[in-house]
Amino acid sequence: MNMINAIVSNGKIEIQAPSELPDGSAVSVLVVGLPMNSELMSVDEIASTVQAMDLFAATFPSQEDGEDLSAAARTTGELEKKAFFEQADKLARMFD
Repeated sequence: MNMINAIVSNGKIEIQAPSELPDGSAVSVLVVGLPMNSELMSVDEIASTVQAMDLFAATFPSQEDGEDLSAAARTTGELEKKAFFEQADKLARMFD
């Protein structure tokens, strides 16, 4: 199997060096690189996206911190519920 390097120019495959293949030879083409496509992200766009994702991820607590925050929220919720019922009892006594 012979490998021939070529590039695509104006939609046509152009071989960069003369080939020993006779005219009319059938060939198979394997694309080994990404095509130049305006929909693909540039290197700068990828870098800025990764940086933004890292900054966004940094706003979330770690699993340990999240567990600590959940425990603190449960404690705070219990304290608020207790204070609510104490106030409710006071109001109920006022109207008895």
